Amino acid sequence: MTDTLPARLADARASARRRSARDREAGFSLVELAIVLIIIGLIVGGVLKGQDLIESARVNSIQTQLNEVRVAASTFLNKYDDLPGDLANEDLVDAGDTDLAGGDGNGRVEGVRTGDAQGDSEAVAFWQQLRADSLLGGIQNIAGNDMAAADGLQSRVGGYYTILWDTQGGTTSHWILLGAGVNTNDNDDSVLTPLQIRGIDVKSDDGDPTAGNVLAEDGADAPNAGDCVSSGDYATGDAVACVALFKL
Repeated sequence: MTDTLPARLADARASARRRSARDREAGFSLVELAIVLIIIGLIVGGVLKGQDLIESARVNSIQTQLNEVRVAASTFLNKYDDLPGDLANEDLVDAGDTDLAGGDGNGRVEGVRTGDAQGDSEAVAFWQQLRADSLLGGIQNIAGNDMAAADGLQSRVGGYYTILWDTQGGTTSHWILLGAGVNTNDNDDSVLTPLQIRGIDVKSDDGDPTAGNVLAEDGADAPNAGDCVSSGDYATGDAVACVALFKL
């Protein structure tokens, strides 16, 4: 008689091994698949959150740089009773810059903002005098005052800052313009998306791109009118289409 206990035990073990092999070949269980999907979701969420944090840090760097410029300009004004660039006696700024440009001392930083052979412009001398007095870093020492936008203060998000005395949003004041296009005298090509500048405006001003201390307008190179500001409000698109202006 072959149906003995040891034989039955052997058959049971063989059957269990066959079932185990079939189970392995069957793939993941529903629980295992759920765990994998959860892990993938966490990874994707972490990457997207990380991108948001990086973008937020880039935009916040604009505020940091603007504050650095304002503090430097205020310190210069307190020291010399003139704004940088407008200081007529440039020899007071002791940095060995024999070609340092001076202004007319009328209380306004005027002149062509950027472009080669514009070293006698107060708007260009603004950056030269701040650098020469060691109040603001990141600006090159340009011999002969032949200074272009790329030699001024570069933004950490791209583009360059320029200074202008102008009427913007119904207010005549000194403005810090953030734009691109260093080969033009206006430096007014797009550098920010509507959402980026709106984030700064909402946090630090009134959220209105046409009034207040933070303004925005279509860049000169924007594909279509209204890509940045449309009907007095920020456009909802995410394309780079904006030039930003900040009151000094």
